Formats: sequence, C-alpha cells, structure tokens
Amino acid sequence: MNAVIRLGGLMAALFAAVFGAWTAPPWLRWLAGRLRAGVSATAAAMRARPRAFAVAALAMVLLAVGGYAGRVWWTSRPQPVEVGFKVVSPPITDFANDGKPHALVVTFTTSVAPLALVGKDIASGVVATPPVEGQWRWASDRQLEFTPKAEWPVGARYSVRIDRGAVAPQVRLDAYDFTFASAAFEAKLRKAEFYQDPVNPTLKKAVFELAFTHPVNPYVLRLKSPPPLSLRANAGRAGTVYWFADSALVGSVAAGKDLVWVPPAAGKYTLSAVDAQGVADTREVSVEFAP
Repeated sequence: MNAVIRLGGLMAALFAAVFGAWTAPPWLRWLAGRLRAGVSATAAAMRARPRAFAVAALAMVLLAVGGYAGRVWWTSRPQPVEVGFKVVSPPITDFANDGKPHALVVTFTTSVAPLALVGKDIASGVVATPPVEGQWRWASDRQLEFTPKAEWPVGARYSVRIDRGAVAPQVRLDAYDFTFASAAFEAKLRKAEFYQDPVNPTLKKAVFELAFTHPVNPYVLRLKSPPPLSLRANAGRAGTVYWFADSALVGSVAAGKDLVWVPPAAGKYTLSAVDAQGVADTREVSVEFAP
C-alpha cells in the first residue's frame, strides 16, 4: 500500500514538473479522498480475511469463464433447419387420368413424413378451408397429396393449414399454411372460318370452333365474367382483315391470324370480318353471363 502511495506521489511530482502546479477543485479532492478511504478499507479487510477474498475472486473468475464458455456453446450449437415445400394446384380433369380428378400435390425439400405414415392415408393434421370431401395421403416421405371425392369446383380458392404434429417431430417447416386454386373456367373462340362460293358469291358459310376448359351446355354459354375470345378469318388471300362488333371496330389482323376480343357485356353481337378488297361476312353471336 505504501508503495502505491509513493508511486502516486512520484507521478504527481513529475506532472507538476512538466505542466506546473495545479490545484484540484473541491469535488475532485472529495472524490479522491473517498477513493483513498475505500482502497484503505478494502486493503484492511483483505488482510483481516484473506481466504474469503480469495474465494470471492476465484468465484468471479469462474463466473466470467463460465459465461464466455456458455456463449461459445450457444453460438456454435446446431441451428434448426427449416424445410420448404412447393404446391402444385390440381390441373383440369382429363381422360388421361381415367376421368378422375387430379390430386393436389405438396412436395417438400426433404423427408418430413412420420415413418409410420409413409404410403398411408391420414385422418387428421391437415385441414382445408373451405372444407372439401376427399382424402389426404403421404404418397412418400416428402410428398403429401389430397384427392377429392368428387370433381374440383371450378375456379375455387382454398387455404390449407398443416399442424405441427402432422410431420415428423424433428422437422420444422418454414410455413405451416398455404393457398391454392382449382382450375378456372376458360373459353376461347379457337377458329372462325368464312367461305364464299367461287361461282356464286352470294353463297357464304362460316364455321366457328369454340374451346372450353370444362363441359358446358352446348346451346347456352353462361360465364361469370367476359372471357377473351380469339377471332380468326381465312380470307383466301394475303392481307389485312378488319373485325367489327356491331358497328364498333374491334381491330385488324393479318388473314389467318387470331385477334383477341372481350365482349363488353352480355347480349347479342353482330361480328363482321372485312378484308382489304371489301369482301365481308357477318355472324350473330349471343353471349350470356351467369349471375
């Protein structure tokens, strides 16, 4: 302790020799006095109870070392891996699938299915909203499928929730819900051909070919919204064909090419195709939209 005081006096003398005399303000003198008193009291206590201070110092060292080791362990421990997945919405039913509705397919990036359920139907753990009758099944350890009991509704949207218990306990998904939609209804005027008798120009004929993604009544076409229709006319010669809906110009396109037309509203329309030589033909088209 005396050595510390002597060292402090020596440094003070050196400071005075270099920078000159300096008088500390009252608050600094008070603080220095408190510090000296505290150091003296601590030194006296250490001399009186050296073992207790040694144990306290050792405990502080162990606490610091343990905290550092704990931080190293926490930052170096294996981090959980989140598994992603891809959803494939069911396509339109076709004869290639024997006329049965296609399944909704969810493919995960790695194995997630409980081993006991691979290749089996599951009765709970996956819920679709709004409800739809059908069966969920683990087709493989990383592929989940849902096959509806009946045909998918046209253009319906669904949300699906996967419970944490539906996958293996060691698996964490990056998301536990998703949305999908069944195939929407689409209509297209795939072909429109106009014919004129080369001998008798007054004899004309037009052939329209409509394509639908779903079965429809062959006599009445009712849609929820105006679909884009493709208009095509074969003029028999190269050039431009001008299309009119009633008296409004729809647009122009090269002969034999498609022109997209969207009916603005339900009703009857007179579609006319006129080429650059003035040869024309017209047809009545009736469009109805379902309420």
